[in-house]
Amino acid sequence: DRYFSTVALMDKLMSLKIDATATIMSNRVKGFEFKKDNAMNRGESEVVVRTDDKLCITNWKDNKSVLMISTAFGREPETEVGRWNKTEKKCSGISCPAVVKSYNEHMGGVDVCDQMMEYYRSFFRTRKWTVKAILHLFDLAIVNS
Repeated sequence: DRYFSTVALMDKLMSLKIDATATIMSNRVKGFEFKKDNAMNRGESEVVVRTDDKLCITNWKDNKSVLMISTAFGREPETEVGRWNKTEKKCSGISCPAVVKSYNEHMGGVDVCDQMMEYYRSFFRTRKWTVKAILHLFDLAIVNS
C-alpha cells in the first residue's frame, strides 16, 4: 500500500471525485519536512495541509512514525486509543488523529476479498494467461455476488 501511494495518485483520484486515504513513504512526499522518528513522543502528530486545502499529510507516532496521506480526513477530531505502556505495565490512552482511526477501521477489505476468492476458486488447469484472467474475473464476480 505505502509503496504505491503518491501525491500524484491522490491528485488523480481527487480529479475523479474519489476520496482516498493511504499510508505513504517519506521519500514520496517532496517539499514537506517532518520531524524525525526519535524526535517525536508517542501519540504526537503533525499535519501539513496543501495550500488548496484538499490534501492532508499526517505524521503520527505510535511505536514508530506512520505517514498518512488523505483527501478525506485530517487530524481533527483526535480520539484517544488504548496502548500498552511497558514502563507503567498498564494500558494507557494516547491521542490518535481521525485519518489514522478511519484507515485502521477500513483497511481489511482487500484481505477479506482475497480470502473469499481462495475459498471459491475455479480449479481449471490451463497454460493460457487469457483464460486465467477470465477465470479470475469470474471468481471475483462470484465472491462479490
